[in-house]
Amino acid sequence: MSVARTARFALVVAFLAAYATAALADYFDPAQTYSSLSSSVSFSTDRYLGQGTAVADGRVIFPPAAEYASQVGIYDPNGNSGTGSFTLSTSVPSAYYSYYTSALMLDGRVCFVPYFKDKVAVFDPVTDSLEYFDTGSTTDRKYNGGVAANDGRIIMAPYDENGVGVFDPTVDPPTFTKFTFTTHPSASGNNAYEGAAKAGNGKIVFAPYRQSTPVGIFDPETNTFSTVPHGAQSSGAVFSGAAAAYGGKVVLAPIGPNDSIAVYDPDTEQVTLTPHGQGANAFHGAASRVYDGKVILAPRDGDKIGVFDVRDNSLTLHSPPGLPTGKDGMFWSPTNASATRILMVGRSNAGHKLGVFDIETCDPFPNTMIQSIGKCGVPPCECCDLAMREMGLFVPHCV
Repeated sequence: MSVARTARFALVVAFLAAYATAALADYFDPAQTYSSLSSSVSFSTDRYLGQGTAVADGRVIFPPAAEYASQVGIYDPNGNSGTGSFTLSTSVPSAYYSYYTSALMLDGRVCFVPYFKDKVAVFDPVTDSLEYFDTGSTTDRKYNGGVAANDGRIIMAPYDENGVGVFDPTVDPPTFTKFTFTTHPSASGNNAYEGAAKAGNGKIVFAPYRQSTPVGIFDPETNTFSTVPHGAQSSGAVFSGAAAAYGGKVVLAPIGPNDSIAVYDPDTEQVTLTPHGQGANAFHGAASRVYDGKVILAPRDGDKIGVFDVRDNSLTLHSPPGLPTGKDGMFWSPTNASATRILMVGRSNAGHKLGVFDIETCDPFPNTMIQSIGKCGVPPCECCDLAMREMGLFVPHCV
């Protein structure tokens, strides 16, 4: 195994250990805060960056998305003397709306899901380099959303493509396969899905963009595609973005005139709706909050960040000081940077800033005490649990 590959796997092991106990979190919703980071290079062009992906060394990697954008965005939580920094780094060949989304691969690399590009791009955080793989597709707007299946393949949600895209990095050389639809799920044959997330049953759930398109389900074990009705009645666009949630459920983020948040339950394999009451274009995209399984909804035209909990289908709305208001198309594609931090990419009027949404951190506990006795012994227990999870310790809630 190469030195770079060995280092990559070591980082992955540490990363997975840090989040192994996320699903054990109980109800705990401390204060939310908002700040922003500016790039040293302006990327004020609409949708300059796509959906980011956190990697094992703590950085978040963003693919170039806008017309002729040609640089990878990198957020470093340790930059700028520990306050966080954002830079534009490794270049990709520019193209028309290249990559809207990305996905973490099981070996720690990041897969850029091709939108207009005809190649899958794979970013290696150990070497900060890119490698490209042909899709064989001539469709313009190919895929919008991707996620790693349990077997390591990256499953891509079709936008205008006529089948599910599957990139397999586990074989040598890596391959790309399209599983063509027998019957296209979108009545118009395009604008089918925006967003993908893995449910607790191992199936991949696609968020339908249009009201007439059902929720898409891809089963990696059988390479088969099926659909589930969502029940949203509003015409036009309904969902954009999907995120894994507590209990293996998947949350679909509402967009456009749709007035409901959708939840896919892997046990019943059905979708339920929860109204959010925030009007049209309130949210755009969803991100898992890894320490408690809640889902963050980024504000698009609205002025509130949504926090949705599938355990009781409750939505809390947050307008922390500093959050821009009165914007159209403000943010899209949120991503979890750590157990307590969500990053939101500026979509248009948010300009060249990266939105940073934090939960209030708890006072630090002596690590030696936690490691030696397995519990903090100091209230509140939620802070103790969070501290232990961040250390990668596997413990029950509030021992």
